[in-house]
Amino acid sequence: MVGDVDLTQDIEQILLQIENDEDTIPYDEVYMDDEDTYYSSLLEEYHRIEPTFEGITSLLPDSKDYHYTTLLLKFYAESLKEMKDMIEFVLEEGCAHVSDDVQQFLENEKNKIKIIESLLATNKDKNKKEENANKLVLAPSSNGKIRFLDDLDHIPLEYYDEVGELIYSIVNGTFKKFRKLNRSTNNLIGGVCEVRGSKARVLFQRLNNDTYALITVFLKKADNEKVYQEYLKSCLSKYHLISNSLKEKINDSEFMELNDFYVQELWNKLDYDTNKKEYQKEMI
Repeated sequence: MVGDVDLTQDIEQILLQIENDEDTIPYDEVYMDDEDTYYSSLLEEYHRIEPTFEGITSLLPDSKDYHYTTLLLKFYAESLKEMKDMIEFVLEEGCAHVSDDVQQFLENEKNKIKIIESLLATNKDKNKKEENANKLVLAPSSNGKIRFLDDLDHIPLEYYDEVGELIYSIVNGTFKKFRKLNRSTNNLIGGVCEVRGSKARVLFQRLNNDTYALITVFLKKADNEKVYQEYLKSCLSKYHLISNSLKEKINDSEFMELNDFYVQELWNKLDYDTNKKEYQKEMI
C-alpha cells in the first residue's frame, strides 16, 4: 500500500520548528560521545518504544531528577531530527508517493513530540506551583528539642498516613478541616489553628505569608474532652515561651537550614511521598 502525502509542507514546518527552538533544544548534544552511555543508551531505547505516554515515561527518572528535563529535550530533538532526515531522504529520492510505513513513522514521531511537549509543560507548571508552596517550621521547645517529632513518636503507625495528609494540607494551602482556636485560659496565643483528620490533630501557627510553625500532633478521643483541654493548655503554654522569637528565627539562614533537616526527617518518619501530590495553594 502507498499513499499520497505533501512532504514539502511538513519539512518546512519541521525546519521552522527547529529554528524557533534552537535556543532551548540541545540539538548539538543529540550526537553524543561514546562515553556518554547514560544518554546514548536511553536514546536507543527511545527509538524503539511505542509513541505512548507510558512508553516515554518508562524511560524517565523522577520529575525532580536533574536529568528529567534534559532527557525530555534530547528526546524532543531526536524526534525532530528523525523526521527531518526522513523527509529530506524522500525528497532527495524524488518520490511522489511514500509508503504507509514512512507515513506511520512520521506520525509516530509527531505523537512522541506531542507527549513530550505535554510532559514539559506539566513539569514547568508543577515546579512553578512548588515554588509557591507553604514552608514548614518545626517549633523547638525551650530546651532545643523538636517537640513535634517527639509527639509523633507517640502516635500509632496506623495513623501516620492521616497525619501526613494533614501536614501536607498545610503545605499546599488546602488546610483540611481547618479550625482556628479561640483565645482562652488554655490558649494565650493568637493565630493558633488546627487541621483535623478522623482522629489526628495537628496544631500550627502562621508565622508569615507562607511559613507555618508545626506545634504538636496528637489523637483526640471524642469521649474525653477534659484530657484534650488539659493537653492544649500544657502544650500551648510551652509554645508561648518561644512563639515570638520563632518569628525572628525564620529569617536566620542557619536556623532554617537546620529546620529543613528536621522537616525532611519528619517526612521520612511518616514515609509520606509528597512527590505524588499536586500543590493547590490557597490562602487563609
